[in-house]
Amino acid sequence: MRSFVGLTVLLGTLLCFASSASIDQEAVDAAWAEATKCYQERVLNSTIHGASSRARRSTKITPESEVMSENSNIYGIYEEIVMKKHKLTKRQAAGTQTPAACQIPGFNCNGANIARYRTPDGTCNNLNNPLWGTRNRAFNRVAQAAYEDGFNAPRGNFQSYLPNPRIISTTVHFDNNPVNPQVTNMLPQFGQFLDHDITLTPEANSQCCSNPNSNVDCWSIPISTNDAFYARRSVPQRCMDFTRSTTCSQGGVRQQTNANTAYLDLSQVYGSDLQRTRTLRSMNRGLLVTNPSLTGFLPTGAQVGLQVQGTFVAGDDRINEMPGLAVMHNIFLMEHNRIAREFATLVPSASDETLFQETRRVMIALWQNFIYNEYLPIVLGPRTMTEYNLNLPSSGYSSYSSTTDATIFNSFATAAYRFGHSMVAGIVRLITASNGQAGSYAIADHYFQSGQITQSNGQGYDMILRSLLTQNAPAMDRHVTTGVTNFLFRQPNQDFGSDLIARNIQRGRDHGLPSYNVYRQLCGLTSLSTSWNTRPAEVTSDGWTATSQVYGNNGNNPQQIDLFTGGLIELPVQGGLTGPTFNCLKAVQFQRLKDGDRYFFTHNTGSYALTATQLSQIRNQRLSDMICRNSQQPDAPLNAFLIPSSNNPSVSCSNRTPLNLRVFT
Repeated sequence: MRSFVGLTVLLGTLLCFASSASIDQEAVDAAWAEATKCYQERVLNSTIHGASSRARRSTKITPESEVMSENSNIYGIYEEIVMKKHKLTKRQAAGTQTPAACQIPGFNCNGANIARYRTPDGTCNNLNNPLWGTRNRAFNRVAQAAYEDGFNAPRGNFQSYLPNPRIISTTVHFDNNPVNPQVTNMLPQFGQFLDHDITLTPEANSQCCSNPNSNVDCWSIPISTNDAFYARRSVPQRCMDFTRSTTCSQGGVRQQTNANTAYLDLSQVYGSDLQRTRTLRSMNRGLLVTNPSLTGFLPTGAQVGLQVQGTFVAGDDRINEMPGLAVMHNIFLMEHNRIAREFATLVPSASDETLFQETRRVMIALWQNFIYNEYLPIVLGPRTMTEYNLNLPSSGYSSYSSTTDATIFNSFATAAYRFGHSMVAGIVRLITASNGQAGSYAIADHYFQSGQITQSNGQGYDMILRSLLTQNAPAMDRHVTTGVTNFLFRQPNQDFGSDLIARNIQRGRDHGLPSYNVYRQLCGLTSLSTSWNTRPAEVTSDGWTATSQVYGNNGNNPQQIDLFTGGLIELPVQGGLTGPTFNCLKAVQFQRLKDGDRYFFTHNTGSYALTATQLSQIRNQRLSDMICRNSQQPDAPLNAFLIPSSNNPSVSCSNRTPLNLRVFT
């Protein structure tokens, strides 16, 4: 079984250092109070002068992250105060105070060793380290952070010596997408749905371009006057809003947090905290709340008292970002309620709580089975699956490792698992049950819009689903649709949006991710030369040329390439979608998500483990079976991620393997 080579793997949540500052607690508290007052005055002043929030990014905000963002702003002011009053360096000042919102609480896991059900927030999954994998936990790192000042300033610094992210996007990642002849649109859509289970990096909610002093974390992306798109808008754009990720600076080092649980626990369906879970439950017969206007469909935010962008609500607030994403949510909502109803019939005396928890338990097992038996083999390829011990046993059990931390690591969330952005389809066809085309829509025009789903009393749901099962996905390469590079989260009254790829590159620097070269070596590849004349064998020739054009012309050498761009210009590994660096990072993370999850469905970890008979039922299920049970599809390819072929035939939905729930009662 492989893991990282060449560099030390940093398993701890924080990379702390000792501060030489010596300030007593009274002085610390006084400086913090002064900083808080100053921050509140700044907020008031910004409001008076018309500062407002960016509505289209509020899906990245949680109540806890708003507190963290406020503390981050206060923290910056606090540092300046103690530097001036106590003659400290910035690094010394950064090590003197940990905001209360960033302090990790203690947990009592008494009885968790025999608990049949996992907690919503991930606590006590690991009995020895109850905070591993939990929500609002700092990301792990697998390589030392590369902050320019060692603890806070982005890689490349604020006035960066690295190339402008927008120029990298337009030079290296321009729209030129051929299709993948084998993979369906279901694969990238499932990938986004999966991402929203395991990662959510909060950020501040500020309009930094119009009011750059509104937030200490404002770090907008400059746009060139000759930008081929933004310079030609009705109002030419010179600035792209960007705020640094909300952070808790513990021990003086900037660390970003994950607002979702790391575990593959369907938190995007059920929520990552008990309050959200209860809000989504009907509290009757184990069912989740559904829409009264569209039978069986997702509920609305207004219906359950939650403020969301768009129409529908679920465990993760990003549900309405794209119509296809909401379709995925709908499938899993419907399957949960179908199973809960059948359980209620099989065990009439069961309580609502038992019916809900048993249904959730089965749903998570199905989810994990789809990921490891159908999705990952296509993404990673057979060799990587074997090297990293990701193949699940076809019979018997796998083993849990209590020393494996499932917490998401930063380079996975911020770069490697964003590989799917290359596979986003700019145009989605609406396909009927007879495989005719009823229309199409551009994703650029449908962020946070539900009309394509709800049209014709919900028939749009089935037409989008049919498209996911039959339309070829764009090829996995360095190119990305303009639907996300020019129009990301475009508002109805504007003729432009943001640039997802520029944001990805800026985000990596914000998080202090080291360069692509560092991760190459971490994954067993050779170091890059400092000369653009030496192209590594793993990188495409056209990708190297484009990358050298933008980095080389800026005076940078190959060792300074950003991780996201470097990962996308690699040649794919045999049988997989991405090159060796991204494949390695993804494989290690999914290895940890399996081995470090005490409740993983194939682990034999006590009385709450699935029986051999129950495991057999789960293993026999495919994602396409679940789709058939919860849609009007006449048929579906056996593997929903692959285009129908002689090796992957479309099978009638009336001839599918049933899920025998009697064995779970």
